[in-house]
Amino acid sequence: MSILDFIIIIIAYLLAVFILSIIGGKREIGSAKAFIISLFLTPVVGIIYVSHSPRNGIVYFERYYCERCGLEFTEKSTYCPVCEKEGYKIKLKKILRKGV
Repeated sequence: MSILDFIIIIIAYLLAVFILSIIGGKREIGSAKAFIISLFLTPVVGIIYVSHSPRNGIVYFERYYCERCGLEFTEKSTYCPVCEKEGYKIKLKKILRKGV
């Protein structure tokens, strides 16, 4: 086995660990724990551990934000209703908020 083969194996190993830590970040295990398990107990054990971890229950809600008054609205609207009453036509920005 040459040194080049050894370097390729190490790079593949670390790439597998990195990919498992990304997948683990979307699950209850978390990316740090998935990284440590995959690094020290091999990526095969990491795959088993990550696949048995339940997915996170994060939900994203659409909100509409006015940059002038700072209010957020749940109803889809083109202009801010509060600012419109004051005579301004401020377009609302669509944003996503995390919820559980």
